[in-house]
Amino acid sequence: MNSPEKEENKEYTDPENSKKEQEQKTEKNDDELFPIKGYVILNLIFYAFCFFQVLIVHKAGGESEGLFFFFLTIALGFTIVSIFDCLYDRFRYRKKHSRNDSS
Repeated sequence: MNSPEKEENKEYTDPENSKKEQEQKTEKNDDELFPIKGYVILNLIFYAFCFFQVLIVHKAGGESEGLFFFFLTIALGFTIVSIFDCLYDRFRYRKKHSRNDSS
């Protein structure tokens, strides 16, 4: 007797194999570093976004007290996080590859 559950799951995949495949895909993606030029471009785009937001809000409301400080704080925070992310990625990449070289 064939149960309907077995017929539906004819293509059973072993969880261990799928987990290994997932890890291999992740390792391939981890080997590539996001370029520093990419971080700079992202920051420029974000600064442009903040600049246009300041213009739009200033034109719409006419009030700009605290507006420049707010968007500048957001932009600087984005830059700090970008620098941290860039350094962390490079540190992790070096650590991972130094471990692989010594093995």
